[in-house]
Amino acid sequence: MRNRNTSLFAYTLSHFCVDFGCIFILYRLFPAGGAPEGQWLAFFVYCVIAFGLQAPFGDFLDKRGKEPGALVGFLLIAFGIALCAAVSVLGGSVSLAVIGAGAAGGFGGVPSVFAWTAVCLAALGNALFHVEGGIDSLVNAGGHMSRSGVFVCSGAMGVALGALAGPRAETGAGDGAGVSEALPLLLIAVSAVSVLLFKYRGREFKKSSPPAWFGTDAACGTDAKGRHGFALLLLFAAVIIRAFGGGLIQMPWKPEYILLPAAAACAGKAAGGFLADGFGARRAACIPLLVCIPLFCFGYSVPPLCAAGVFLFNMAMPVTLCAFSDRLRGHPGLAFGTASLALLVGTVPHYFMQMGQGAALAVLPALCAAAAAAIFTVVPGGGKPGLKKEE
Repeated sequence: MRNRNTSLFAYTLSHFCVDFGCIFILYRLFPAGGAPEGQWLAFFVYCVIAFGLQAPFGDFLDKRGKEPGALVGFLLIAFGIALCAAVSVLGGSVSLAVIGAGAAGGFGGVPSVFAWTAVCLAALGNALFHVEGGIDSLVNAGGHMSRSGVFVCSGAMGVALGALAGPRAETGAGDGAGVSEALPLLLIAVSAVSVLLFKYRGREFKKSSPPAWFGTDAACGTDAKGRHGFALLLLFAAVIIRAFGGGLIQMPWKPEYILLPAAAACAGKAAGGFLADGFGARRAACIPLLVCIPLFCFGYSVPPLCAAGVFLFNMAMPVTLCAFSDRLRGHPGLAFGTASLALLVGTVPHYFMQMGQGAALAVLPALCAAAAAAIFTVVPGGGKPGLKKEE
């Protein structure tokens, strides 16, 4: 039987599997113990493709009115994993120097070409899947923000576990588990079967029109285009600020508790949606962003306190996503992709700069407050906008 709940289960499970598979490829081919410049470039290229292309892909799916995205994405990622296995047979992990030299251990440029092709295929597949899953989380929400939070939350654990499973045990890179490429391939197959069996497409999807979480057209600015554009700009800025601030969070204990930040982020994203449904979107997003400040500034060296801060910091995610969708009414794929593009813009600076601990601790509170102020300005207060009777 297919309904909104089975569809949410399929896409949430698939989100974990997709992120696990993609990050597995990156760490298998470019382990931390390998050439640092190769790993840096691989992650940068992956993020630019995976996050940067979601907006145009989303707009394309909005206009088509049907969604080949996830299944094509699964296929691309599966090809990427197969190429990853081929590199394992041919030449192991790949250094950036291989590209310039055109040779690696007597295998010519084949391992390098396979490795970089695998990264690009994984990134493209990731983008396609996320857009379709994001559309599902918005159009089948029935006015509940919790659906978006649940869908997105599983990716955090997929990324963390993929990073643990990816490195080969023999490379000496971190704590490589030596997991076979068969595992992520199996997870992708499970994802494809789940989406085929359980996805649900009701009347809302055919119209590509998510519910209006904040109630009125006036709230979305359709009566004032300038104000509408300013609201979108503020939302975009809020997500950029949060993404940049997330990279400044100090976690000196992370090597000993590597899964704790991911678990806290996962729980925070899910809880934020439910809290928005029960107590109002503005409260659910803004208050946690302010409460997490002392936890990051004074409790960063204590794992439970810092993890609590990460939990609170991530609660705004479903609110900002649904706010994007509300402002871009009738374009759920574009809304989801625009939010992802903002994440990319906020993350890119960390590839080119490193901020010291003291500076990060000084800047982070201002970023949290600025993000809260932007969301407070855009998201209407009062009421419980997430609760809306389904038709």
